Amino acid sequence: MGKGERLELIKKVESERESKVISFITGDRQNLVTQIADDAVRLIHEHLEALGHQKKISLFLYTRGGALMAPLRIVSLIREYCEMFEVLVPYRAHSAAL
Repeated sequence: MGKGERLELIKKVESERESKVISFITGDRQNLVTQIADDAVRLIHEHLEALGHQKKISLFLYTRGGALMAPLRIVSLIREYCEMFEVLVPYRAHSAAL
């Protein structure tokens, strides 16, 4: 799926959920596994700064987990930028993602 198709899907989810969507996906292919780590906090912050304060933010999450403190920092950070916060889990949210 190309970038344009992904952006269209994100816009549809935003419309249906009446929110702004931040997508956070880590890989789980054999020998290419990635996890939630502290470096994600800065990236999420950059997206939030670009969005500004929103009524509702939806975090689209697919991950096998990762460092324990990073997800807590990410959730606290997102909550500073919105009145309502939800997490959308289409398939997997293992370990630290819970």
